[in-house]
Amino acid sequence: MDVVPYSERLRRRQRIWWGGGEPGHPTTGRAKLHRAREWRTFRRRDDSDVAWRCCAHWPRSLINKWNGREFAARYGLALPELYWRRYPLQPLPLERLPPRYVLRSVRGFGRRSVRVVVDGVDRLRDEPVTTGELRRWLRWGAEGGCTVAVLAEEHVGGADGALPPEIKCYTFGGAVPAVQILHRGVGERRTTRFYSPRWEPLPGRVVATVEESAPEPPPAGLDEMVRASAAVGREVATFLRVDFFATPRGPVFNEFSSVPGGGVGYAPFGDAFLGAAWSEHVPDAI
Repeated sequence: MDVVPYSERLRRRQRIWWGGGEPGHPTTGRAKLHRAREWRTFRRRDDSDVAWRCCAHWPRSLINKWNGREFAARYGLALPELYWRRYPLQPLPLERLPPRYVLRSVRGFGRRSVRVVVDGVDRLRDEPVTTGELRRWLRWGAEGGCTVAVLAEEHVGGADGALPPEIKCYTFGGAVPAVQILHRGVGERRTTRFYSPRWEPLPGRVVATVEESAPEPPPAGLDEMVRASAAVGREVATFLRVDFFATPRGPVFNEFSSVPGGGVGYAPFGDAFLGAAWSEHVPDAI
């Protein structure tokens, strides 16, 4: 069987799910209309399977962070406490938040769409932040600005307010061949390493753009995260990265990712390893 590199799979998914379609098979106007409506639809955990599976590409709806929370809840995954959800153009009740919290828009990725506030300091940027600055950011600086819904959630870090390690399970159907741990420092500082689901370091680099960390003991709750990811993966029947926080109280769900890194930045070993997993477990899935 010919193995399609992982990055190529991701770029193809990007074209089909969110772009203009494949060469020679452009996305139809009807499909574009459905995609626009789907992007603005907020699902609930008790919605029927028919509602969730609105079209052949329905797993892309899980990238909406609200929908991701609700889908994870269907499988009993622990979630950060939700303080409020602000719909587009609604007021921002920042005064109702505790001293430590996380703000994030329901779409977008990276630091642009997230603020982690701990006692008046944005821990992602290591700078003081005021309520007025946050209002301006939510109105103009976040992904989508005032036209996108925003979640205010519990900060699940340690007592010192530090950011918890992130555990990312690369899930292909019901198989989880790779688990990534990511440590975030100040600003853009990050370190990472990839392991097997039994926490054996993979024999090569998976991403080329992030500094590799030294091997370390497995996080508490590793088996729980792998089992939960496999259960979700069996339902979506394609590739999906399932992200958790490793917290003092155990694993807490973070979000789903469908095109990690935008399909770029993968080392040759990782591109081949994850591409082979896709070909083995869900060969016909987008």
